[in-house]
Amino acid sequence: MGFQIGYDLVSQKRGIGNKPFVINEIGAAIGGSGTTWPCLCPPSLRGPEIVRMIKFPDWEKEFVHLGARLPPTKAYALKGMTMRKAGVAVWALMLAAIAGSASAAETPKSIVIATEGAYEPWNFTGPGGKLDGFEIDLANDFCARMKITCEIVAQDWDGLIPALTAKKFDAIMASLIITEKRLAVISFSEPYAPTAGVFMVDKSGPLADLGGAGTTIDLNGDAATVKAAIETLAPLLKGKTIGVQSSTAGAVFLEKYLKGVVTVREYKTTEQHDLDLKAGRLDGVFGQKSAFGALLDKPDYQDFKLAGPVYVSDVFGKGIAVGLRKDDTVLKAMFDKAIAAAKADGTIDRLALKWLKTTFN
Repeated sequence: MGFQIGYDLVSQKRGIGNKPFVINEIGAAIGGSGTTWPCLCPPSLRGPEIVRMIKFPDWEKEFVHLGARLPPTKAYALKGMTMRKAGVAVWALMLAAIAGSASAAETPKSIVIATEGAYEPWNFTGPGGKLDGFEIDLANDFCARMKITCEIVAQDWDGLIPALTAKKFDAIMASLIITEKRLAVISFSEPYAPTAGVFMVDKSGPLADLGGAGTTIDLNGDAATVKAAIETLAPLLKGKTIGVQSSTAGAVFLEKYLKGVVTVREYKTTEQHDLDLKAGRLDGVFGQKSAFGALLDKPDYQDFKLAGPVYVSDVFGKGIAVGLRKDDTVLKAMFDKAIAAAKADGTIDRLALKWLKTTFN
């Protein structure tokens, strides 16, 4: 955790001039001259808001907490400054924080959207390095509806959320599932697509006769029913090697429901596990039904098929949506409106049929 900036509103009344000060991680207020006073203010507060009853040795204060974040090295450097220099430094940080908060609340004129670029047909890199796929078309449609300029860039899957929070781009459209774990870090738009997991296997392979094809198992349903359904498949799956993309709902599913039953081999991209399946190095792969459905439509995947039940809910979250920073509430509202309109006029289903060979509604 970094440091936070506060500003003394009461010292002016005492005739000693307004003093900017730093609130450190243990709740001490460090004056610009390096003097430290005890302080009861919690360091996790965000603003702007009034925090009352900040107790100093001989009197009480109020201050406006502006939510600025200051790395520890810079905070300690303030101790060696004169009061005047420290005040200028702190005010600069405070103004930067205010500007950042204001920009998040303004209607953007242009944004950068990140995608993986390696998850065909949802998003992939075509000839000449051009990004293409269902989510590329959908992103362009959303941007037109929002009347803003959008740049779409590729980012490795495992770096998408860290880069979003670091403000390297403004939104993620990369078949990103809404899960509780992700909601603790980022925000999401309303979902624009559902999600479900399934196995894809060789038609002549050891999992070709995996039971349950054509059925759907709701993992949030009756626990005994879910357990019985999975245990029915365990003898056929036992000892088989299954490929899955790392850091995905599919990987979580295999860990949660089939740990000790199958041997899991994780891959950076789905393209990599698809190639290993074709080469006979895997008994099957597990992932999103919509992605596999489009893949099986290709001539070089005619020897493969979906196998076993389709799994929904639980680790598969609440659908696929645009990933956003928590404070970008205006941008979220804009995406939500665009998504609702694209659902209502059939655009999402039209693009899903084009790229995923299915519809959602």
